[in-house]
Amino acid sequence: MAEKVQQLEMQFERDARSADAFRNELCQHGGRVTDLAITRNRVSMVSVRFDGAGGARVRVHEFFLRAPEDVVVALGRYLAKRSRHEWNIVGRYVRRHAADSGAPKAESRPMPVRGRTYDLGVIYDDINRRFFAGKVECGIGWGKRGARRRGRVRMRTIRFGSYCKAGNIIRIHPMLDQERVPREFVEYIVFHEMLHAAMPSVEGRSRNMHHHRAYRMLERRFPDYERMQEIAAQLVPAEGKRGMGDGLPPKVVTQGAFH
Repeated sequence: MAEKVQQLEMQFERDARSADAFRNELCQHGGRVTDLAITRNRVSMVSVRFDGAGGARVRVHEFFLRAPEDVVVALGRYLAKRSRHEWNIVGRYVRRHAADSGAPKAESRPMPVRGRTYDLGVIYDDINRRFFAGKVECGIGWGKRGARRRGRVRMRTIRFGSYCKAGNIIRIHPMLDQERVPREFVEYIVFHEMLHAAMPSVEGRSRNMHHHRAYRMLERRFPDYERMQEIAAQLVPAEGKRGMGDGLPPKVVTQGAFH
C-alpha cells in the first residue's frame, strides 16, 4: 500500500518552474521571501532563515522546482505562519527524494535562528558585512541542547560552534544564548565559523588542516582577540557541577573547543 501511495505522489510532479515562478508561488501563499537560492546540496535540501521583519531567506534543492502544488503551498504557508503541520508536509517530500536518490538523511526541520537572547541572523548579517563584504553564503542556527545526564559528568570542553561543509551550515551551541554571555563573544564564534566557510582547508600529511597558519592570522584580526580567548575559558562549566545550559561557572576550568 505504501508503495502505491508513493507512485501516485510521483505522478503529480510537474515540469520544472523557473526560480522566479517558484518564488512568486511561495509569496502567493503567504510567504515573504527576501532571498531565494536554488542549490544542488543533497545534505541540506531545504533551509529557512527568518529575519526580524517577517521575511525569510530560503535555500532549496532544485527538485523543489518540480514539487507538487500542495508542497509549494505548504512551504509558503510555513513561511507565513511557521506551522508544524505545513513543515511536516515539506519534510515528507524531502525525505522521499532523499530516499529515492540515496542521499544522506536531510534535516527534518530548520534550526532556530532567533534565540531567547541573541538573533543569529542579525549577528551573521553584521559579521558578513563588517568582515567579509557580504560574500559569505551559508546557513546558521542554534544547535540542539544535549540531554541532561544523571550522575557526575566530567566536562572538559565545549564545542561553541561548528561549520559543516557538506551542508554549508553553521551551528552555534545554545549555551551561548543567554544574557551572561557577552554579545561580542557570540559575534566572535560566528566570525570563527564563517571564516571556515570562506577559507578552504589545507591538506596535511595525514589529514586536512582547518586551523592552518593563514586561517589563524586572519582570525587574530577580530577585535579583542585575546580577550575572546579568555572568555572562552571562563564559559566552560565547572567539572561535574553544572550542565551546559544551566548558567556559567565563576571559575576557569579549561579552554572551549571550536571546529
